[in-house]
Amino acid sequence: DAGAMYVPERLHDVRIAVKKLRYTMELAGEAQSQRESRDITVLKAAQDSLGRLHDREMLIARARKVRASLVPPTLEAWREFEALVRAWEADCRALHARYMHDRPGLVTLAHRTGDTKGQAVVAGHLAVS
Repeated sequence: DAGAMYVPERLHDVRIAVKKLRYTMELAGEAQSQRESRDITVLKAAQDSLGRLHDREMLIARARKVRASLVPPTLEAWREFEALVRAWEADCRALHARYMHDRPGLVTLAHRTGDTKGQAVVAGHLAVS
């Protein structure tokens, strides 16, 4: 659902899904005594990038709330908050562009690991543990 349109809530949902997939793959790998795979490295990078994006969104919301509560508001303070918000928004655009670049690989990884055989392997290993 998190396509080309920048929707922070959907991107946060992707981050949570990536985290769940990563942890599942790590558990399955441990059950099979496997070393960390390239897929897990890719998921860690995506989780980190999407986490930073979410953090910036939270900072933007907080800065706007603080700016609105300034009593008395000063032009200098408003400008400083606006500069921070613009910088964080630029970070968000860059992180979203990175996500869009990495998205096809993440979708492929999710489809590949989401097949029923892979799910049976994970379920079998978790049942044995």
